[in-house]
Amino acid sequence: MINTVADVYARAQAKLNDLAAQTYTTVVLQPFLAEAYSILYRALDSATAANIRREVYYLLPAYTNVLTVAQLGVTDLSNPFLVQERGSTSDIPITGATAANPIVLTATGHGLSTSTQGVVSSVGGLTAANGMWFVTVPDANHLALNGSTGVGAPAYTSGGTFSVTGEGFTTVTATERLSNVATNALGEYCWRGGQFLFDGATSERQLKISYYASDAVPSSGSLGIDDVLDFLGTMTASLAIGSRNGIAKSSELAIQALGPGLKTDGSSGGYLGDFCAQRVRDLNKKTYQFGRFRPRRNRTFDSFL
Repeated sequence: MINTVADVYARAQAKLNDLAAQTYTTVVLQPFLAEAYSILYRALDSATAANIRREVYYLLPAYTNVLTVAQLGVTDLSNPFLVQERGSTSDIPITGATAANPIVLTATGHGLSTSTQGVVSSVGGLTAANGMWFVTVPDANHLALNGSTGVGAPAYTSGGTFSVTGEGFTTVTATERLSNVATNALGEYCWRGGQFLFDGATSERQLKISYYASDAVPSSGSLGIDDVLDFLGTMTASLAIGSRNGIAKSSELAIQALGPGLKTDGSSGGYLGDFCAQRVRDLNKKTYQFGRFRPRRNRTFDSFL
């Protein structure tokens, strides 16, 4: 099961006996989740497990040859490993979104029917809405995103587009040198200096960019990782209560999360060890494209020893 940021906060609050979030609010827990996520990411490196993979969609205007990571609205893009494109999209502006389960978009006069599939891109704030969805249509001005989770996510702030097309995605080839000739499709791209470079296309193109994530935790929505709630929720709770001098409880939770040896590479068991072991077992069944890892020394959670 793929967990969400909201799931982790709820699990941490349960571990801290604060289900009403009176003391350990999401704002309080956020930096501790970021640290717990960083521990998880380093452990995956150490275990040579597959990189954490994510995807983001973007509508690239015609005759555009530069796309920055900031424009994509993500903060955790380490390296792209697959870029795809398609055209002939029908684009419907989004003017609002409700952080409910499911998320409900405001798209005045959308003209769509239930079970239509489309891509939401560039929604600000409620970024959990971004992605590919089937919709249920409650009325002429709203779209419910089937299976989406908005409760506990940041509020909608601005923008967004719901795009529909009958075309499939085709691969945009990575290259070291562009031809600098615009055609009806992008065809190729360069990844250089943290940005995408294109020849440009004579019409708007919808991009699907699949990438290896960095150790920056998402602010909301899916974590993009299966079955990691036990570790992240428990480790976040341990760090949070430890910051308030709850040393005994913090140590108890840290042992649950990291195992008796409190090793942050997963080698001493606990929820982290169980998770890493499962990821390694999964690797024996699948073939992955690996990124380059930098060797790191194992770290022990010395504050609890």
